[in-house]
Amino acid sequence: MVQYSSGCGWWSEVPIRTVMYVQVQGTDTPPSNKQPLALSITEAARDITSHRQILAYLLQKNSARIGKRTAIYTPIRNIYRQISNSRRRGSYSPSELTRVYRKPVPPTPPLRHHHALLRLRRRHPRSLRRPPRLLPPSPPPTTLSYPTPAGDLTLRLVGHNPLWGHHLWNGARVVSTYLETTPSLVAGKTVLELGAGAGLPSLVAGRLGAKRVVVTDYPDNSLIENLRWNIEHCDGAGEVVAEGYLWGADSSPLVAHLPVEEGEKFDILILADLLFNHSEHAKLIASVVEMLKRDGKALVFFTPYRPWLFEADMAFFEGARGAGLRVEKVSEEKMERVMFEEDRGDEDVRKTVFGYVLTWPEEGKAE
Repeated sequence: MVQYSSGCGWWSEVPIRTVMYVQVQGTDTPPSNKQPLALSITEAARDITSHRQILAYLLQKNSARIGKRTAIYTPIRNIYRQISNSRRRGSYSPSELTRVYRKPVPPTPPLRHHHALLRLRRRHPRSLRRPPRLLPPSPPPTTLSYPTPAGDLTLRLVGHNPLWGHHLWNGARVVSTYLETTPSLVAGKTVLELGAGAGLPSLVAGRLGAKRVVVTDYPDNSLIENLRWNIEHCDGAGEVVAEGYLWGADSSPLVAHLPVEEGEKFDILILADLLFNHSEHAKLIASVVEMLKRDGKALVFFTPYRPWLFEADMAFFEGARGAGLRVEKVSEEKMERVMFEEDRGDEDVRKTVFGYVLTWPEEGKAE
């Protein structure tokens, strides 16, 4: 790794394919041009055996702009222990650097070991095959049955996914129950779900008579294909389609599924257990603002799975208010057990699902 900085303290890092480490400080190059003061030392410099040859290499590659005084530190893996403390850090004037610049750099030796390995592979191709994959294969998908007033609903969950799509989240369960107790909320309406996972609330909305449901998650093939499988195997789901979508991105692929008379916005948005993504709050709010009708509602249900970050979860609603939305708490339900047993923090908080509704203020009324 080469690290470099200007006199103003600008730092950056460049990965290199070598064991050497060089640090250049104190030059006159301004940081505004974003040009590195020490570029990568390539494998051609692997056999340099002195700190002065390193200076020569840097200068010949035009990788350092020398100012009035430059301090260069040269701890090198092979020679660091062989040089004195006074030579480990050297300060050089421009004239000294000019003399160093004229020194030749030793050529790179032939890659004897590389050619020997190629010959060995030709003679024993089977013994030198690529080793088998060390990571275990992904577990197979799982299915579960979710009871609804219209009959049990079979859901398939992906076997494992780094985006947490292999869980049926408590927020999705509770918002689905909320829809079942207020079916008029979605009947004949257009619905969009963000970060859907298995898509339970969307399927429930479809069964309750929603006019059109667009269920979305991160555009990962396994997640979207699993959503489509759940739609195909859900009896009475109605008009439900699945699309990949990045929060805050162009919404045209989603609104393209809306009937022409509905325009380019949705009546109902569903956000179930998404607020733990603190870095994505602004993008979520942008999507809500862009795609929620003026008379629509966004259902935001979540559990503070990390109680010590509860305030960070709730910051989402402050951002929503800042975007001009009204925030109203409509539900608070405690589950029988926590979702993640290994998590720490107050169990009562980790069992609780909070439900909020976001709406636009009425015309002519300021918030």
